[in-house]
Amino acid sequence: MSMFTSETRSSTRTVGEEPTTADARSGAVVGEGVRRGWYRLLFDLGPVTVVEFAIAAGIERDTAAGWIDEQLEAGVLRVVGIDEHDDEMVLLPGEHVTALLGDHGGPELSGARVMAERHVDRMAPVVRALADIGPRGIGAFPRVAAG
Repeated sequence: MSMFTSETRSSTRTVGEEPTTADARSGAVVGEGVRRGWYRLLFDLGPVTVVEFAIAAGIERDTAAGWIDEQLEAGVLRVVGIDEHDDEMVLLPGEHVTALLGDHGGPELSGARVMAERHVDRMAPVVRALADIGPRGIGAFPRVAAG
């Protein structure tokens, strides 16, 4: 049995409405992923299970599972399949990449840039807010190495 769900909650706040506790929590969870370099790692790995992510990030499985679950709940990651052990595989959606990694205009993120433009309506609210910061997205902020 899987610990994840592919369903996500979306924000229904209107302009001028105060952020909710869930909004603040989503922002904090995203900040942790940026600081630790976990979004870059997910981008490089492609579809990944919790165990694969934990090994690659050099963290405990429980830490990885908790963080990934929070990402799924916020709509930042998506479940894209099941591996041979019936473990869900998650993916950082292409439309989220430039906002979470930062976009410096290089060719590496050209596909993600197109996806962000075409699929802005599918972006998680917390990611859309980062994309609104500008072309460098959250990549304009400092981060530490994965682990």
